[in-house]
Amino acid sequence: MLHSLLALLFVAQIYDTRPNPPVDTVPVTPAGPNPTPYRGPSDLAPGFVRAEPIPGQQGGASATSPPPGSAPTANGPGRLDPRAPHGPNPGPGGPGSAGAATGVFGSDADGSSWATWWALNQDEYLALRRHVDALASGTGTGDELGAHVDWERIDERIVDAALHFTRESTEDAVLRRAVLALGRACDGRSRASAAAAVEACFARVGSSSQPVAEAALVAVGVLGHEASAPELVLLLDDAETARTRLGGRAVPTRLRALAAYGLGLLAERTPNPDVRRYAAHHLEAALARVRAAEERELGSAVVLALGLCGPVSGVPYADRAPAPAPAGASGLEPLFAALADAALAPELRAHVPRSLARRATNPAERERVLQTLLARAADPNERNEVVQGALLALGDVAEPTDEPLDAAVRAALFHATNAGDVLAREFAVVTLARIGARDPDGEAAALARERFLQRLERGNQRERGFAALALGVLEHGRDPEDPPAKASAEALVRALATARSPEELGAAAIGAGLARVRGALPLLAKELAENADPSVLEHVASALGLLGAPEGRATLRARLAAADRRVHELPSVALGLALLEDEELVPALVELVVRERNAYALERTCAALALVGDDRAVEPLLALLRRPEHASSTRAAALTALGRIGDRAAVPWRSLYARTLDYRALTSTLSDGNRMGLLDLD
Repeated sequence: MLHSLLALLFVAQIYDTRPNPPVDTVPVTPAGPNPTPYRGPSDLAPGFVRAEPIPGQQGGASATSPPPGSAPTANGPGRLDPRAPHGPNPGPGGPGSAGAATGVFGSDADGSSWATWWALNQDEYLALRRHVDALASGTGTGDELGAHVDWERIDERIVDAALHFTRESTEDAVLRRAVLALGRACDGRSRASAAAAVEACFARVGSSSQPVAEAALVAVGVLGHEASAPELVLLLDDAETARTRLGGRAVPTRLRALAAYGLGLLAERTPNPDVRRYAAHHLEAALARVRAAEERELGSAVVLALGLCGPVSGVPYADRAPAPAPAGASGLEPLFAALADAALAPELRAHVPRSLARRATNPAERERVLQTLLARAADPNERNEVVQGALLALGDVAEPTDEPLDAAVRAALFHATNAGDVLAREFAVVTLARIGARDPDGEAAALARERFLQRLERGNQRERGFAALALGVLEHGRDPEDPPAKASAEALVRALATARSPEELGAAAIGAGLARVRGALPLLAKELAENADPSVLEHVASALGLLGAPEGRATLRARLAAADRRVHELPSVALGLALLEDEELVPALVELVVRERNAYALERTCAALALVGDDRAVEPLLALLRRPEHASSTRAAALTALGRIGDRAAVPWRSLYARTLDYRALTSTLSDGNRMGLLDLD
């Protein structure tokens, strides 16, 4: 897990708690099959709130100068020393895991460990939503939901409960979970209650509690109601209207950063290209106003949010801030400029490669992005954080082809596996694996596999862990029915049998699970039955689920049956059984919710249901909320579970920011020592 970051330099403000006026009266240009080329906010439908300031308006944020009276920038970077015991929690708090009590980041794991990368990227490989839908439908296939599952009705019940607690609760822990549950369950594109949900969340942005206000902004983004985009922009820009709603003072830097994150989430969730371009326009304008290295907090948030605004495909528009763009200029230009500006904070620049990779789609953009990232990765004078960000982002755009540029990328990555920087070496390894996974039987994959096998045999503990993970990622690219390469399978089974530490055992387990090495099943079952280490249990349970072998159910069910004595294990065991689409899992967890009275046991059961629950868990969780004798932490856990059950997205919202994140370049709004950052929310 990550170490405690520097304490947030935030002066508490007393906010006006009057609710915002309804925002559903703001129309948005409907998406169509042939949208008109976007030239700027003036192209939006009549009545769409223009969040950019009116010329001469006092207190508005201009496109060319910083807003007057801006709040001081929040604390400095969350530097990660790869030699120190820091890093994201690889346990139940990681993305895709339960996280009800622990959050994503903590203080007892090594940030240079393979488990850090896995905790942030596992959602892509677990594909848990598909398995949970299969459980709910009773089909066992995950292809479609059965007709008996009335998700529309189920979600409305969840929304009603979350909306009640968002409006009425006075407990911070409950409020944070309520607004996020509201955002997850209330699809802003289709729900009749979306406007009321957005209004309730914005009312909490004025809370005197900083964590509640920040969670409310994230919830607005997750909800994805298009008409809330202008309000997020006003907060991002520290506009006069936003200041009035916050008691007349400048919008704190943290809130501005969370507004940026929320705007990115909204842009990713909307199908309307005009709204995505609107969000990108204002994020680019905010990026243009970042001038100093001290502005790392807001700048990093803006850069990461831009990565969720969809592909630009070279679409120009005439009034791009801060100056008109030349004809044919790409929407990638602000990001290229930020990456090249050495005066900006390295934490900000480290996140630019990922956003460039995500927004580049046409061949010309892809070629320029690859060339730019190669240059950064090879520059001996570049900051480590930026090099690492470039190495990670190459995996999003490079292909395992014989084209000269793709071959140059792989050559650079092989060279980087011997770099002096610890994380640069390991990021190069996983990027080679991601590229090779697109053609596991090709020459590029064969060369990468050979390098991973060498490291697994002769590397140090950290290198062996990443090598086992990389073999799994590489082989995972195959059709599920195809066996892995023989050399990979034999090496991973051998690594399981000879592991010298929980760190190596967990890596070998996840590698074998990703590669679907059926020969690893006896060793994994033995470790699950006998090993008491919580981190080993989590990774072995996940590996058994990833294998997809029905034989793994018996061992996992036996561990679940012992839940009365080991309730802390519930989320990990439930995850494994959910991946195996075990039909007995949800009824067993629901029974625990109904009969359990111990607060901790209830919270861990809710954490498990947050991962795997379906319509059968909704009523017991709602009943739990209605019991006045329960602690606020129990109600918060129940709200988290309900929000996740109602979330129909293919991957959790947090994964949109966590996947391929350069976690060497963390800022406090991403994760802080008090578990109050974006990635600590659930």
